[in-house]
Amino acid sequence: MVIKMRNVLKIKSEKKQKEVILLNKPFLGDWLDDAKNIGHEIIDFLKTDNGDLYIYNNPYGQAPKSCIGIKDKKKKYNAQYLVLTGKENAKEKSFEILYVIELEKLLHKFSSTKHKKKEKRSEKEEKELRQRQKEIIKIIEENGIKYNGKLLNEIYKNDDSLYVTFKASKIYRAIAPIKVQMNEYDFRRNKGYLFEDKDEGDFKALKNSIIDDKTKSINRTLYEEFEPSKVDSKSIINLNKSKTFIDLTLQKSNEQIFTNMLFSLFDDGGLFKLFCDYFKGNRTFDVSENYRVFRENKIVEGRMDICGDSEKQRVVIENKINSGLNGLKPRDSETQLTKYYRWAKEDKRDEPLCFIIVPDARKRELENEIEKRDPQMKSIYLIVTYKNVSEFLEKNKINLKDYLYERYVDDMIMSFSNLSKLTKENIYVQMFTEETLK
Repeated sequence: MVIKMRNVLKIKSEKKQKEVILLNKPFLGDWLDDAKNIGHEIIDFLKTDNGDLYIYNNPYGQAPKSCIGIKDKKKKYNAQYLVLTGKENAKEKSFEILYVIELEKLLHKFSSTKHKKKEKRSEKEEKELRQRQKEIIKIIEENGIKYNGKLLNEIYKNDDSLYVTFKASKIYRAIAPIKVQMNEYDFRRNKGYLFEDKDEGDFKALKNSIIDDKTKSINRTLYEEFEPSKVDSKSIINLNKSKTFIDLTLQKSNEQIFTNMLFSLFDDGGLFKLFCDYFKGNRTFDVSENYRVFRENKIVEGRMDICGDSEKQRVVIENKINSGLNGLKPRDSETQLTKYYRWAKEDKRDEPLCFIIVPDARKRELENEIEKRDPQMKSIYLIVTYKNVSEFLEKNKINLKDYLYERYVDDMIMSFSNLSKLTKENIYVQMFTEETLK
């Protein structure tokens, strides 16, 4: 009996710690709708001055309770991987893997306060948050978490986050987005936890999408190691080269300003018909027609950014830097896109030509939003990216020699090019870099 008991104790002592895989959907939330705010999770893609990689866990940088045993003190889960996700489909309970991060160490055990917005926090909660921030600032200072010589907390100043959560060893990027199908687990928010014991089937499905069963490590046929960039003199030199008068006005992502530039180039610069003909694809557009170009044209229940009107056809152009689809009514399946299209068809012989102009990093997001909110418009509106616009303007500079604002054309091209980063992380890297110079 004693021997058996010893064996049981030995097995119990060698029992493997259960795992949890963390899910983060980056760059979401009302806070980021303000063009001045930089996504905290951008540090996931940057190395510190010391060459280390640190990770911000959504939301607010708080420590996952499951990893520190708060919810269940008997169970302290091991979080080896944090997965950055992309597009999700709530109906079929699926999401896409974009990056997988190998975690090395949890830096603190703090959570955020119950009330996230400052105006709703009690005096006690406010005091608790600031005290937790002070403790984390000590961790930042002790570990030398600096970017271009500036401590992480100095970059984000006095916001309401906890700044940083983990130290990591490596980050891997999916060679192509990997769709993972869940059976029970429903991941819709900006964070999620899949437990080895509580979500057994879905945990295995996710882990099999990450790990090569033979090597027991990251599947290198699905992922490639991602090399985080450093905020250094080289990146700052490149950043300074791309400065324009828009940066001087501190309006580099102001939707109205870019709409005004487009209108001026189309109307004063005479590029409207060239633009429509260049991007029309297989749609009808008669370059011999005379078009009047309008800005912020008010129609029933909407105000379109730019429109063109001829005897036979109308052209609708919407510019979307930060905004989504507006005009959606309760119990109504249509958005402003349908309203504009319906108006553009009235009393015209030819089918309307409709465009949405969007920063490259938002192209997929807008496509998904159209598919979800106004699917009939998916085949109606042509999406033109800011990179497309900058390349179009570069090719047509010769046609702008007599343009009233010809001396600003190179700056306009660079301004569109600056918002043509392929991913949101690239945009926030630039914003983060700029903040280290202040």
